Amino acid sequence: MKKIGPDLGKVFLISAACLTIGGFNSVKPTENLLSATARPPASEVRLRATSAGISPLKTTFIVLYWNKEPKASGYNIYRIQKNGLKPSPILLNSEPITSVKNCEELKKIISPGSPEWLTMFRAFSAAGGREKTGIPSKPVPEVTKKAASEETVSKFPILSSSRGVGWLRSLLAAIDLCPFFEKGLTAEQEAVFDVLASYNLKFRLARGLAFIDDKVTPEEEYVYELRAVDKQGKESLLATSQTVKAGHFILPPAPQNPSASASDSKVLLTWDRQQEDFSYIVLRAERRGGPYLVVNSQPVVFDVKTDLEGNILAKPQPGFVDYQWWTEEGLPTAHEVEGNLIDGPKNGKTYFYKIAALDILGRRGAESNIVEATPRDLTPPSAPTSFVINVSPSRPVLILTWKKSIRDVEGHREQDRRHVYRIYRSERMEDLELLGVRTPDKSRKRPLPKEVESKVRFTLERSRPVAEIPADPTDINHLDLSWIDDWPGLVQEYGEKDFFYRLICEDEQGNQSAPSAIVSGRIPDRKPPGPTRVVESEGLNDRIKIFWLPNPEPDLAGYQIYRSLCDRGSVYRPALRAKEVARQFIPCDFVLIGQVLLPEGGAEIDASGRIFFEDRTVPEGSPICYSYWVR
Repeated sequence: MKKIGPDLGKVFLISAACLTIGGFNSVKPTENLLSATARPPASEVRLRATSAGISPLKTTFIVLYWNKEPKASGYNIYRIQKNGLKPSPILLNSEPITSVKNCEELKKIISPGSPEWLTMFRAFSAAGGREKTGIPSKPVPEVTKKAASEETVSKFPILSSSRGVGWLRSLLAAIDLCPFFEKGLTAEQEAVFDVLASYNLKFRLARGLAFIDDKVTPEEEYVYELRAVDKQGKESLLATSQTVKAGHFILPPAPQNPSASASDSKVLLTWDRQQEDFSYIVLRAERRGGPYLVVNSQPVVFDVKTDLEGNILAKPQPGFVDYQWWTEEGLPTAHEVEGNLIDGPKNGKTYFYKIAALDILGRRGAESNIVEATPRDLTPPSAPTSFVINVSPSRPVLILTWKKSIRDVEGHREQDRRHVYRIYRSERMEDLELLGVRTPDKSRKRPLPKEVESKVRFTLERSRPVAEIPADPTDINHLDLSWIDDWPGLVQEYGEKDFFYRLICEDEQGNQSAPSAIVSGRIPDRKPPGPTRVVESEGLNDRIKIFWLPNPEPDLAGYQIYRSLCDRGSVYRPALRAKEVARQFIPCDFVLIGQVLLPEGGAEIDASGRIFFEDRTVPEGSPICYSYWVR
């Protein structure tokens, strides 16, 4: 969207397509916001006059146009023939010139289905009048810049052969401006009408700010007077034109002080406005010597107030943003201007520009000096997504996986061939939380608070990437990336420990993405506790007490106590079942009878520091010998 609008205390948001006289763009351009206004209001009303050339039939006409006088209810145009016998003013219009009041008056100037008709419909709809006029809320199908009227049916690229002319007639019939005028224009629509009047002669005629004098004689000189008419019909002189010779004209001079500033896939051109200029075209070449092609699909008529970074310019100037167009899929695409396909501007490539002024009849004047600019990639990639950590089932390693960032933060497909993913690891989550906050630089509008900046610097100093993984963002057939962290420090001598990870993607120009989510992982503790040393047992009448020394390992959770029978002073083992297993280990026949859990405070320790357990499951006075195993 582009911000445009007169100085009415608010900014109107109208899509670029609204002010494209050729119709609606079939491919949406980048959503580039640029503050712009209509031409700065003159301190006084000025009447300008320019003549057309002389036709083969020896006829010509003179176009007169002026800026709006808010207190006037209408205007009268008087002509004075300088070489006449009686150079008295002659009133040219039978009724005061005013803005069209109804649809029938509009149709006399702007034909239904014409580019201006489509543009006005889109602009009025965007100004909020759709609900009040009963126009259906269903959006109008987008057509190309060349769409004009039923005579240009064959030029509609959106038409298939099966749709045909009848479909277009239905479409054009649905685009009806009459309800807007029948209900009365809103204040916003009136303001938009003023903006459109700055755009071309037809809109200006419809707004009552232009007049065509076709009753002139070639080679004769004329002077015109513009008089305001108030509500009581009284006249007051507003302006007098310079002398104009019918059939002769002077083309606008070359625009002065052109400048070009580049950003990401876009270039802002500005220059000084001259009184003789009505609009402008911008020409671009890839070499200083040309060839130069027009890159703006419609003449430039508005002044810009801000640069590409949003900074206020010293003064409003005529300006144009040459920017890369993108498809809905985020791919760069070309658009047609005057029969040529215009692509770019592309980052890293130098372009050369010239500006030429047009008069109100679209005649091109001299070209300006050449200026050049080189766009550069300033847009960071999108943040890595789908970041997860898994543990290898066979090795003590962590497997990190994530999705490749193939678009930048504006949704455009990355054009670089190389990204680097920096992987950060920390034992504390808070070390990675500020990883995405950058210290102040030229892209930051406001500095960070001192306490935040100190934390950021501390984080950046502590957090160093443990790995850098390259990837090609243009390869969309392989979107999954991974890295295996086999650092020995992940495996703890005792127990388990969480480690935290975060990713940042950096493109070839050093633009860094926002960090990924923080995820954590740990290597499972697969190392069993060491052996427990049973040091003593004590047989009582109704129980047996077993004593062992504490295991010093810090991650110990507790002990399990097993019981079996004695066999002649040794642990009882079942008899061998067959000769073929004689050399194999035969497990002991132990049964779990209890446990001591340390975190629950279940361990009983005697005065000598030994842990003991009382087996009260043995029969009282049992003569059987029991053996115990603690682990």
